[in-house]
Amino acid sequence: MAEPGAEASTGGAKVRPTVSVVIPACNAAAWLGRALDSVLGQTVRPDEVVVVDDGSEDGTGELARSYGEPVRVVTHGRPRGLVAARNTGIAEATGEWGALLDAETVWYPAKLARQLGVVTTAPAHVGMVFCLTRMVGADGGWWVDGAAVPDPGRDWEAFRRALLMRNAVTGSSCSPLIRRSAFLQVGGYDESLRTCSDWDLWLRLAEVAEFRRLDEVLCEERVHTAGASAQLEWILEEAAVVLGRALPRFIAEEGEREALRLQALELIRGHAAEAGRSAA
Repeated sequence: MAEPGAEASTGGAKVRPTVSVVIPACNAAAWLGRALDSVLGQTVRPDEVVVVDDGSEDGTGELARSYGEPVRVVTHGRPRGLVAARNTGIAEATGEWGALLDAETVWYPAKLARQLGVVTTAPAHVGMVFCLTRMVGADGGWWVDGAAVPDPGRDWEAFRRALLMRNAVTGSSCSPLIRRSAFLQVGGYDESLRTCSDWDLWLRLAEVAEFRRLDEVLCEERVHTAGASAQLEWILEEAAVVLGRALPRFIAEEGEREALRLQALELIRGHAAEAGRSAA
């Protein structure tokens, strides 16, 4: 039996949408091959894989080109950063849906098929499908992130409120499959942000589209926890910017907005402290 989403449908059913995978990579030759192998080893392969070589000097672009079709490489002449590389990749992509994958992350074989199974039955107002992610810490420990967050498909408003408190889209660097038109509608990633750019984008996307979550672990992200505590003030500054923009759009009452803001910042402090302990 074919995987869900594996074949174009007939008899009036939906046809599988086209999918572009976007992989930003800067000096990533040591691990990019593993990411590409996981994409090309999918039970349902994407229509194209766009690797954005962000000014690498270690042969990252050459490695990606050696794979041939459906991999193609877009090059930044100088490093512009992860966020800019993601924007470039989505802008260059041709698929109706864009799947994000960073060079140090991997997909499990059925990941794209399972997400496309949701996409082909979802209503048009759904703009993202994500899954649970196995997070691997620097100390060798691992955990599944975000399983306790409300399911957006069952209680959308509860999920949106949870999204105001934290980045509730698990595995932001490898999990999301995003409707490209919705991504472009909200303007893509804010390149002035570095630590909270994912969270900021999901909040803006949640104003124009709903999300769906697969409660299956279908990808794996390596967490670089070293330095998380040292960067706490920087993270909190960017989080305050994101909350300052988003809260007035979601919450009408000023006192409730302030309470949520304080709760969200406290959650970030706790996360950074936990990350620091994991790196020790």
